[in-house]
Amino acid sequence: MSEQTEKIKEICDKIVSAEGFFFIDLVFRGTENNRVIELFIDSAKGVSVDDCAVVSRLINEEIAAAELEKGISRFDVSSPGTERPFRFPAQFDKHSGRKFDLICATPAGEEMKFQGRFLRREEERLFFEDNKKQEFAVSFSSIKKSTIILSFK
Repeated sequence: MSEQTEKIKEICDKIVSAEGFFFIDLVFRGTENNRVIELFIDSAKGVSVDDCAVVSRLINEEIAAAELEKGISRFDVSSPGTERPFRFPAQFDKHSGRKFDLICATPAGEEMKFQGRFLRREEERLFFEDNKKQEFAVSFSSIKKSTIILSFK
């Protein structure tokens, strides 16, 4: 990772945290002279367009002040969408009542697949309800992949 990339990541992480969001991912695309940077942020309450604009403005100001803008053609800030994995337990909070496909690691190192409707979170434990209305809990750290099942009702 280049020094410019590392410093930009540090700036993003600092500002995202200061503004009360989760730093989800930072993606660098393009060439060194025509770079597109995509920052993904989230929060337990969700992310609005205005939130993204504020974070983008603050980061762009700090990148300019640190003279790190060389080669950057575009800097985008957005929410992660349904295709990106959750990195923090609190990201589930805003999805109460939604169905998920889960792949979890067992203590034996195997994978188990579950499907359930998210009910609530208690610290690192996530509670779901299966199709038979039976409640089950999953430790966030055991989740290898979680996918929101989109409903088009």
